[in-house]
Amino acid sequence: MFTSVRYDALVARFKYDLVHHVVTEVPPSATALISGTNEPAVNAVTLFGDAFPSAAGLSQFIQSAGGIAMRFVVVSPPAAGAAGQRYVDSLVARGAVNTALVLLDATSTNTPSYAAAIAQANGIVFTANLSEQFPTYTDSTTLVGQALRSKFAGGVAVAYAYHDAKLAGSRVVFRTELEEDAAYLGKLVLGNGMKALRNLLVMPLIFESSVFDENRSTGLIWGMARSECKTGIYLDEGRYATISPTGIVQSVGPTPVVPVDARQATSVDFSTSRAPGSIGPRQSAAIVGATVHVLAGDARFNALTGEVITTVELQQSMSTPQDVLENYPNPFNPRTTIKFTLGMFDYTSLRVYDVLGREVASLVDQVMQPGTYEVQWNASGLSGGVYLCRLQSGSFIKTRKLLLLR
Repeated sequence: MFTSVRYDALVARFKYDLVHHVVTEVPPSATALISGTNEPAVNAVTLFGDAFPSAAGLSQFIQSAGGIAMRFVVVSPPAAGAAGQRYVDSLVARGAVNTALVLLDATSTNTPSYAAAIAQANGIVFTANLSEQFPTYTDSTTLVGQALRSKFAGGVAVAYAYHDAKLAGSRVVFRTELEEDAAYLGKLVLGNGMKALRNLLVMPLIFESSVFDENRSTGLIWGMARSECKTGIYLDEGRYATISPTGIVQSVGPTPVVPVDARQATSVDFSTSRAPGSIGPRQSAAIVGATVHVLAGDARFNALTGEVITTVELQQSMSTPQDVLENYPNPFNPRTTIKFTLGMFDYTSLRVYDVLGREVASLVDQVMQPGTYEVQWNASGLSGGVYLCRLQSGSFIKTRKLLLLR
């Protein structure tokens, strides 16, 4: 993993010093990227790089929505109903039996049963919906759109799969898969997304096909410059990323997630080159002074501050061990209060085991915000002796001995 690498993408008329690694001349046509910061999202968001995620990715999404007892909705178009049903079946197989399928297109945006299903959902999955028309299906003029916006404002967990990962951003670069030379021929289109994080633009499947690699690689930077989005994310197959309501981006899987942070960029400009048969200039953009991060392992990117947090820094940020997990009284009979501190937004479990490793109590099993919490454990019905309390939040694990007296 490497982080904090300066990123300068240039077009004609810029000059660059290869010895000192600086841009030495910026053309008069270049403009400043309007200053501003990203805004936190309300939702816990999962971006799946694959059409159908791993069992681990799906399980983490279920937990972010509150667990298998919650209600889930899968949204896909009728033409891709089989893909939507496969997601329903996958969620049910993981224990989320209260899962409904919403087949959304222009004819069903005001279907009361679909709006009702969304209104009751704790977790929503979007798959195979990517189209330039989709944002009109979910705007505030439709019953489905009203239900979705209400759920988003209320903090529902949301997952976007495969091509639909684009929809998580505030803006979307459409037509990257229209034809091989779409960006070269000026055929990309910028539209509205669903604003999982404001000032965010997502480009999935970045290494999936050499046919569309220019459309995707240059399309992200072009889209960021055109829309003044401050953060871009390259996502590939074999990987999923989570974005917390506090703006923390974490990647999981064998291929890295690559955030592009443009909040400190000083200049943007656009190619004026036109190819024969094009409908507009080549859609490549210059951006000077951005920063690229490659996230691997447990490294996380804070889209609000631009900070990258490594595993070591993450554990250090969670305070000293005695502050992280403690209980009082100890020894106790039969009740004790367990106090723990979380430094990051993440899926958290707090379980108690006997000395043989058998689980005797599950006290916490959900995604939690940073902060300090207290949970009471009633050990009535258990024999006296030593028990082990195990806290896990993301990659952080801490165990404490509890002594029950009889």
